[in-house]
Amino acid sequence: MAKAGETQDRCTQYALDVVSGKITAGEYVRLACQRHLDDIEKSKAAPYKYYFDVEKSEEIINFAEELTIAEGEENEHVTAYPFQCFILGSLNGWRTKEKSYRRFRTSYVQLGRQNGKSFINGILACYYGNFDGYKYGKIFCTATKQDQANIVFDEVAKFINSDEDLSEWFKVHDHNHTIDCLLTHSEIKALSGDTKSLDGHRAYLGIVDEYHAHKTNQMYKLLEGGIKKLKSALISVITTAGFDLKSPCYKLYEYCCNLLKGVFENDSQFVYIAQMDEHDDRYVPENWIKANPILEFDRDALENLIPIAHTARDMGGEDLRDFLVKQLNMWMQWSNSLYIKDIAKWKACAVLKSLKDFRGSKCYVGVDLSSGGDLTSIAIVIPFMVDGVKKYFVHTHSFIPSSRVDEHIKTDKVPYDVWIEKGLVTVTETLGGIKTDYKYIIKYLEDLVKEYDLKPQLICYDPHNASAFLSDLEALGFDSISVTQTAKELNDATVDFRLEILAGNVEIEGIEVGKEGNKIVVPADGLLVWSIANAKTISNNYGEIKIDKDITTERIDPIDAIIDAWKHAMKEEYRPDVNETVNEWLEQFEKYMNPFQRLGVKISNWWRGEPQDSGGVVTLNSPSFLERIGLKRKGKPTSEVTYFTCLKMLSETLAKMPIKYYQKTDKGIIEAEATDTSKLLSKRPNPFMTPTTFWNTVEINRNHYGNAYVYIRKKFDRKKYGGEIKIVDLWVMQSNCVQIVVDDAGIFAGVGRLWYVYTDPTSGRQYVFSTDEVMHFKTSFSFDGITGLPVQQILRDTVAGASESQAFMNNLYESGLTAKATLEYTGELNEKAKTALVKSFEEFGSGAKNTGKILPVPLGMKLTPLDIKLTDSQFFELKKYNALQIAGAFGVKPNQINDYSKSSYSNSEMQQLSFYVDTELFIIKQYEEEINFKILPDEDADDGYYYKFNEKVLFRTDSKTQMEYLRNGVGGMIIKPNEARRKLDMEDAEGGDVLLANGSIVPLTMAGAAYLKGASEPDETEEPEQPEEKTEPDAEQPDTATEPDETDEAEDEDEQEGGE
Repeated sequence: MAKAGETQDRCTQYALDVVSGKITAGEYVRLACQRHLDDIEKSKAAPYKYYFDVEKSEEIINFAEELTIAEGEENEHVTAYPFQCFILGSLNGWRTKEKSYRRFRTSYVQLGRQNGKSFINGILACYYGNFDGYKYGKIFCTATKQDQANIVFDEVAKFINSDEDLSEWFKVHDHNHTIDCLLTHSEIKALSGDTKSLDGHRAYLGIVDEYHAHKTNQMYKLLEGGIKKLKSALISVITTAGFDLKSPCYKLYEYCCNLLKGVFENDSQFVYIAQMDEHDDRYVPENWIKANPILEFDRDALENLIPIAHTARDMGGEDLRDFLVKQLNMWMQWSNSLYIKDIAKWKACAVLKSLKDFRGSKCYVGVDLSSGGDLTSIAIVIPFMVDGVKKYFVHTHSFIPSSRVDEHIKTDKVPYDVWIEKGLVTVTETLGGIKTDYKYIIKYLEDLVKEYDLKPQLICYDPHNASAFLSDLEALGFDSISVTQTAKELNDATVDFRLEILAGNVEIEGIEVGKEGNKIVVPADGLLVWSIANAKTISNNYGEIKIDKDITTERIDPIDAIIDAWKHAMKEEYRPDVNETVNEWLEQFEKYMNPFQRLGVKISNWWRGEPQDSGGVVTLNSPSFLERIGLKRKGKPTSEVTYFTCLKMLSETLAKMPIKYYQKTDKGIIEAEATDTSKLLSKRPNPFMTPTTFWNTVEINRNHYGNAYVYIRKKFDRKKYGGEIKIVDLWVMQSNCVQIVVDDAGIFAGVGRLWYVYTDPTSGRQYVFSTDEVMHFKTSFSFDGITGLPVQQILRDTVAGASESQAFMNNLYESGLTAKATLEYTGELNEKAKTALVKSFEEFGSGAKNTGKILPVPLGMKLTPLDIKLTDSQFFELKKYNALQIAGAFGVKPNQINDYSKSSYSNSEMQQLSFYVDTELFIIKQYEEEINFKILPDEDADDGYYYKFNEKVLFRTDSKTQMEYLRNGVGGMIIKPNEARRKLDMEDAEGGDVLLANGSIVPLTMAGAAYLKGASEPDETEEPEQPEEKTEPDAEQPDTATEPDETDEAEDEDEQEGGE
């Protein structure tokens, strides 16, 4: 292999610089460069039929740099960037050893926007048109639209018109978009969408600009068909990535990627794909060079792209998708409603299996019937188990009337003829070939069942147009069920099918492609791949979804058939064969149970919600079976009274504290003016919750699961110039449905960042949120500072013990508080007599209904109870000890769980203060820090704004204490009279908005006025004012005031708002 410094040509030098890492490049550019270097080594051996002609390579590069760019104020000579030298030099430099024809006959170049794509094609058109020596050639510049085709044409015209020497060899005709090449009598012509113009012409150079916009490959194929007799012809595709993963361009892109990876071998195909690597951070500017090689040499352009990236990231939606596709050159489906957004996930389902590998299996059949001459599809879904994981194999087949094949090829723009030849579609000839004869479907299913010994459990069909199908199906004798095509009916199946695809639990038939030693498995059914790519989701008013399509020519019939079958296949309960043995044992067991006992078991199962199928199957996990063999499932922690009380106390304590919005100013702390966001926190976080309910729910999740998560839904409020991001509402995410992901590989954006993955428990949809979209509250016990541990996990044994003790008490009451007993008698009893005697005593002595009844004892026998008292076993002491342990772990005081052994009502205020300091203060501080960091904009925080819980509500007292507190506050110049009156829900008094001082109780502004010169002396004859008699607060209140009683709590107006 050539080493750095030994080569003089710019093409090879670029390849060396890329491979050595001197030039930043992505995986596919590195592979293209390595291919170039490897082929140079191969060319040294005689069997390899190509060689690299450095002179020819440099010739086209030198030609390019002799041209003039006519944009801007002054004309400038072209300077080819190294990556452009590599592309042009490779296309012109690689030759056949025999006759020096060009090696590459097709070229695929994919670059980000503004990387000189049209410039490269313009160079090729000029060079091939007049200076390559080929006469009377046709150079076509093609695109879907004339404007796009004219871009390449205009690029060539600019070169010609800006250079006097060059203009002598060309003649430009703008009116019909043609250029005459006077030296070779060749013609350059711009063409759009009209493929008939190409038919019959042999293009010496066919340029396909922005191929991603082409809906079909017709134009490419016409160009390809015209070059097969020309020895040095070239089809040049230069494009950016696109939004349609069903397009012919994406198919060509996938082929070229595999070609570079070594899966395929094609020496006549040139490939240069500039894109970021899979795990690159999308927002690191250095990574953008991989998709935009021109940025390596234009740092100003790289800097200019940074604000564009940040804006796209912040705005999201279409702006972000456009940035990723056009600037970062990433293929991405456009629609948000696409059923499978990453088609690679579906293609990864392909395995080297077929129906013959599932011979004798149970299966579910789905049928999507057409209303006329459209596609009709059948799906076979086979559930099976692998290492305890349920998986599914899916097989589909479609049918189309013979007279409609050509029509659908034209309208749907897909190769039905190829799919028919491969056996993926059956053509129906009967019924005039106008509509599908359902007998073909019945025959196809019947043949599969016989050939592979399949056992259809259900035939699931769309009831629309199904009458004729059902009459034909009746002969097969299979059970069938209709599946109404509504979102409500199909939601669960639609969601589950997608989740199983993403989880890798769906398998479809695949085939191997590629060269020996480097093969890959791809889906065998192209129609099925096309259908899944067409499928989109629509929803009803309740958020339930089903699949649909955009237009009538995008078929989804095979996917409809799969989901019909999936609705029942997903419910298939697979159990090991050991259950058959268990059921046999239970049948024998039930023979010894009287009819009333068996009825009791059935009623018990019905009450638990266990399925009562005709077979009466009971599995090893059934609660009824576990109870029969002496194993009971333990109750949930929340069923334990102390645990529940602690959850209730903590959640309600937080919920009763309203959130206030303040600002620190030069004059002190003031209550800030309400904003839209502060109103969310104080009045309505979302349409369904008050603040009290909202924070109560958050705190329950935090304590029960160890973590609580609140999704902050935001939107960009666009204005005429710019806009701002606003918080719309706040939503509690059920904690056991949230998973925290540390992005240590940079899969999303930024290595080391946290992401929250929420799985909707009703729809199964998954949502990924960044840290700035989620408020995360955790318990105080955490090893990593990221997630908290719940009390139920830390005190698992204690909580379980408390639950068991309660269960013991319940069982004791069920048995009528009767302990075991011994029966003394003389003589021998046979087993039958013993059994009958014990049974009679149990019937009389067990259960609450027998409490207090006298037990009859046969003559000569003595019944002696085993008097084991609960006090002897210290049962209640242990139960109390467990309760105190649970409460202590939560930070709840004994009096708050009704334990007044060491406290009383009289010192409850001190207990409440202790609870606030020891427990609630930490919780409040954590909430306030998270709310202020996640909710409050930085500029507001800098201006002194902040949110704070009003903890005063925790210390509400009786009326007497409250009046004493208010009197001292007013007299001590701490609060104003009207502020005190508002706390009593009284209207403001005139003159009550000033601070009062002690002494003469005058406004602060008049303090000391009596000592000013000229002030009137007091009348000595006037009797001095007697001090006011101290009375109870009730005596001081005016008759019109409504005085709260001792149980009332003092609320200011903000606390009232918080409790709405």
